[in-house]
Amino acid sequence: MIGYLIAGLAFAGLVAWVARPLFAAAPTRATETDERLIELVEEKHAIYRSILDLDLDLEVGKISPEDHAAVRSRNEAEAARILKKIDLLEEENLDTIEAEIAEARKRLGSQ
Repeated sequence: MIGYLIAGLAFAGLVAWVARPLFAAAPTRATETDERLIELVEEKHAIYRSILDLDLDLEVGKISPEDHAAVRSRNEAEAARILKKIDLLEEENLDTIEAEIAEARKRLGSQ
């Protein structure tokens, strides 16, 4: 009886050891890019909120039309800069994904 228990535990341990890679999180090279992308999207939203607040300030008379135009222009330029960075990172992410798929195909083809 104890022999069956030991054999069963050994078998369960072997199955767990063999299946371990299936449950482990796959390392990805895109993690840093993803984090930077999240930061840039947050910056973009902050700039957009700033522009909306600025427009509201103009509507209620808190800011002159000249000041509004100058600040809005700077904010729009900043938003455009952020959008360009987002586009570049998304392209880089796509390239990384394609490279990881190619690696996976090679691994699967060599098995």
